[in-house]
Amino acid sequence: MAQLTELGYMGIGVKDLAAWKEFATEVVGLELVDEGERGRCYLRMDYWHHRLILHEDRSDDVLYLGWRVAGGEEFAEMQQQLSAAGIRFRVGSEQEAAERRVLEILKLEDPDGHPTEIFHGPEVQFAKPFHPGRRMHGRV
Repeated sequence: MAQLTELGYMGIGVKDLAAWKEFATEVVGLELVDEGERGRCYLRMDYWHHRLILHEDRSDDVLYLGWRVAGGEEFAEMQQQLSAAGIRFRVGSEQEAAERRVLEILKLEDPDGHPTEIFHGPEVQFAKPFHPGRRMHGRV
């Protein structure tokens, strides 16, 4: 039986993207990854490409959650388990997976209708160490 291994990423809609960038880097200490995409930015906290995606919109709310399974076999098994349980989902396109920086992605909704994604193969950047947005130790 395939199981989720972790919460891999979260997409958040924000009214004031500039203020959120400042808060995320200067207060929380996340690393800003600017991919040059209008109205969107990525935030790192480890070797993954990102853990948070900020989308400029009017919601100020969680837009989706991305749950990881261990690999391709577990990804296929998860599809079988969801089908057997009568849970509707769709396999995301290559473009949707690339946008999230993962190999494959499933799109579905939780019981309350919140967008949920299940994926495997996150983009891990071992050659790019995490650099916090602010000093993490010592005096400022």
